[in-house]
Amino acid sequence: MNSIIFAINIKIDMFDDFLNPFQSNEHYSNLQIGHYIYKDIDQVKANSIVLISCPQIVNENEKFTSQNFLIKEEFYKFSAGNWQLPIFDLGEILPGSSAQDTAFALQSIIKFCLERKAFPIVLGGSMELLYYLYRSFSKDKALNVVTIDSEIQLEIYEGDLTEENYIFRIINEEPNQLFNFSNLGYQSYLTSYKIHDTLQALDFEAHRLGDLIVDLKEAEPVIRVADLVGLNLNSIQTSNSNFNTKPNPNGFSNREICTLARYIGVSNQMKASLIANFLDSKNDALLVAQIIWYIIEGLNTKNSYQESSDNYINYNVLISDSEIVFVKDKLIDKWWIKLNLEKNETYSKLIPCSYNDYLNAVSGEMPERYLIALRKFL
Repeated sequence: MNSIIFAINIKIDMFDDFLNPFQSNEHYSNLQIGHYIYKDIDQVKANSIVLISCPQIVNENEKFTSQNFLIKEEFYKFSAGNWQLPIFDLGEILPGSSAQDTAFALQSIIKFCLERKAFPIVLGGSMELLYYLYRSFSKDKALNVVTIDSEIQLEIYEGDLTEENYIFRIINEEPNQLFNFSNLGYQSYLTSYKIHDTLQALDFEAHRLGDLIVDLKEAEPVIRVADLVGLNLNSIQTSNSNFNTKPNPNGFSNREICTLARYIGVSNQMKASLIANFLDSKNDALLVAQIIWYIIEGLNTKNSYQESSDNYINYNVLISDSEIVFVKDKLIDKWWIKLNLEKNETYSKLIPCSYNDYLNAVSGEMPERYLIALRKFL
């Protein structure tokens, strides 16, 4: 498939040709999410949450299988939280006559959501859908992209877009909108050390599964500045779930993946997310529905929080001859490193970090996040 960068200007009523709405025969009480779901795309507004299912994008003559209706059935039954943000379910994108047609429909809807400042949650499909979400953003915006995946593949692009080459295309293809790329949960026996070294050379981040499960809070600063997150369900431990398209005896536990989902929701600058590689199973649809629930819970929590400089406490740490300023939000227990971008300190930038970064700095160890930020910004 050639590079597809669309200039999309479509009237709302044309979306009916793209979408197959989810219909449920269940009756939902006013305590259940299904009672509060909106369907009318014309009513989508700022801070709306928009659920969209997209099939595996296939080429002509390949078999298409409908997905994700099992997930919606489970999600609608859940108890609604104390949420203020409206939830829209636009159903599933109908496959076009070609892969380009389906990709065009997906990008049209994502672009529409972004323009209305709504938050789309895409249920896939496989991880290469993340490329189409990435290309739906305005070309003048620099993006931070995060993948939650047990594998990092950087296959050089040849032919159709695949799970093996979509990261390579995001990193290399012009126009390049990528500011930072991070992976959470890679496993060394599935990811070549050469790929890890390549990402490090580009000042991108890759965090091993083993390191993260020791303290999962280390993932939060990475997700906090993400514009776009792709969560691969293959990163979940197979013994905890059977829906992986690539079974793996190691991976994130069910609880850990739900914690990461909540981090996605509370992220300061998150614009869109993808949940990919669900293999239809009624039992495991329940876990995916819970992942969605936690993203939405996080979005509502973030929306209710009023940021204020009165909440911040500064901690100055001296390492050798350098003074590093850590900033803590005492209400929500989040940490940043203050990076001064000018000698007179008139302009500074807050870099998300963890409490462990602060403790390591107190012990005399320069935080890796601080060093990466220096190379990127100065």
